[in-house]
Amino acid sequence: MTAIATTAATSPTRLQSFVAWWLSELKAMIPLGVRSWFVGDTTLVDVKIVGASIQVLPADAKAAAETINAADAKSNPVLLAMRASGRDSVRLLLTSDQLLVKRLQLPMAIEENLREAIGFELDRYTPFKADQAYYDARVVRRDTNKESIEVQLGVAPRAVVDPLLATLRRLDLSVGAIGAAKGVASSDDVDLLPAGEKPAQRWGKHLRLNLALLAVALGFALVALLLPIWQKREKVLELIPQVAKASAEFTGSQRQYDEYSKLAGQYNYITGKKHAQQPVLVIMEELARISPDTTYFQSLELKSTGKIREVTMLGEAQSASKVLEGLEQSPLFQNASQRAQTTRGSQPNTERYHVSTEVKAKPLPPMSVALAETVAPPAVPPATPSEPAPRPANAAGAAAGPAPAPAAAAVPAAPAAMPPATAVVAPPASAPGKAAGTAEPSNRKAP
Repeated sequence: MTAIATTAATSPTRLQSFVAWWLSELKAMIPLGVRSWFVGDTTLVDVKIVGASIQVLPADAKAAAETINAADAKSNPVLLAMRASGRDSVRLLLTSDQLLVKRLQLPMAIEENLREAIGFELDRYTPFKADQAYYDARVVRRDTNKESIEVQLGVAPRAVVDPLLATLRRLDLSVGAIGAAKGVASSDDVDLLPAGEKPAQRWGKHLRLNLALLAVALGFALVALLLPIWQKREKVLELIPQVAKASAEFTGSQRQYDEYSKLAGQYNYITGKKHAQQPVLVIMEELARISPDTTYFQSLELKSTGKIREVTMLGEAQSASKVLEGLEQSPLFQNASQRAQTTRGSQPNTERYHVSTEVKAKPLPPMSVALAETVAPPAVPPATPSEPAPRPANAAGAAAGPAPAPAAAAVPAAPAAMPPATAVVAPPASAPGKAAGTAEPSNRKAP
């Protein structure tokens, strides 16, 4: 139970350590110049506290360190300039009498959770427990043959470091790391300050400015993306009434077209029925034309079944096959077949046949529209009253009676009303009683 509780208590620390490591790796991938331009200068200022003085170490190793008395450090121009420029984040460097550094040989299997493993066994390697000291472990060498790692362990007691941190915080300085002074540790990236105790990184002036510029650029990009869509929407809204008007006009035209088609179908129904069927006289003439001279009809039936007209013939002929052959070759008939088996006829050298065939539908002639030409009536000049006859000079002429009344103006007859334009079906090319292109039969067969 104690092990489970300890693991649960250290889980947040492991997560914070992982996040800190991940962010530090991402930060290391960004070039320093780009990072400084975008975020600003985030480099920690190195400071050391030796006795009652504070040493501010410059970034340039050749420059001299600034030594500040801790008593009047708050009003020191160097610290005032650091706070004014926003570079008030410092790294506390510990000297050799403040920091314990030693090397350990550990199995390679614990490298993934090195800090947690060192924390569990810290009291074995040092005189301090994990909650009594600041510590950090860095891998300096790996031996794959022995599957071991060499670890540099840095430990500083909290009783020594906490007063130093309090002194820096009283000066309004933010401690971002605890490292080792030059020459104390072989690795300069030692950081004893746990991730949970690091202050939150403040936004610099450059970061605020760049974020504001980024927000403005995103705003312009959004406007550039949405403005064409808005303009097209306005055009669509302008076209909606026109589309509605055109749709209404199309609906009206379609309705008129449907009514016209319906009326035209009703008007041409009888004419179409008439021209779609072959006249009976044409059928009789075609049968007389294609039948051999020795063919006799005893029975001839013409009936309609739906849209099919069928002719059934019963009679005698010298060759029943000739009758079927003539029906198949005729342009007027189709699907000729025998209704019964051919038998011997009543006359010598004759055969009795019983066949039927279908009458082909007659193709409708092309429809033409006859438009009545409107002829303007001739101009009729207005009638003028005729001049009265001269009165006779003698009395006898005067006694003859009054002069005849003038002739009434002739009223022109009203022109006949023009017939409306109507759709008519052109008549067939041949006479109604005879198929086109057929010749008169040379002889007739007696029934």
